[in-house]
Amino acid sequence: MPASKYYWAKYKKYRASVKRYWKTPRGRYSLQKRQAKVREISWQFTFDSWWLMWNESGKWNLRGCGKGKYNMCRYHDTGPYSPNNCYIDLATQNAREGARRGR
Repeated sequence: MPASKYYWAKYKKYRASVKRYWKTPRGRYSLQKRQAKVREISWQFTFDSWWLMWNESGKWNLRGCGKGKYNMCRYHDTGPYSPNNCYIDLATQNAREGARRGR
């Protein structure tokens, strides 16, 4: 096998593993933590506390954006992302509350 095909095959395998990682709970945790940093919101969850909140809610498979999907929300959309300041709720309800507060 020529070197270029060999490296291309390895690259494709690597990309597939990266895509799988971002769909795991640990990957989703990293994405949400990074997004909080981009939005300049303090992040006080550990992976274990974050996963416990999602797991106890029973809504892990229903998370996402849009109708019928669930988000991790902050009370009054203020303060840090922390176990004491967050809850799991419908994305539409979170958007409705944000609009009511003039976000």
